[in-house]
Amino acid sequence: MHELLEELDSPFKEKFKKEVSLTEITRYSLNLHKNTAVVVTNSYLYVIQKKLVYVSLSKFPISSLEDISFDGSKLKLNVLKKIIQLPVAPNKKESVKKFCEGMKALKG
Repeated sequence: MHELLEELDSPFKEKFKKEVSLTEITRYSLNLHKNTAVVVTNSYLYVIQKKLVYVSLSKFPISSLEDISFDGSKLKLNVLKKIIQLPVAPNKKESVKKFCEGMKALKG
């Protein structure tokens, strides 16, 4: 599962370090697309997205993740009764499939 602990691209890494407590342990980090990354810590799921002039970070408790799926081009997260669709680069498909399996196992 080490392939699911990628070094985040620079803008994502900076935003993550700035916003996240040092006490959180990173389980997964994955650059999904040139504009999107996901990070899972021991407590939270983070979605980091590069917008036109800034980088946004959305934080969700892992317990709020109701379902996760991958349709071949988008990672779909069902969080707090809301579906978040994240684009996935073609070269990340296998990693995203493993990520989904790992998250489902983590949820139990």
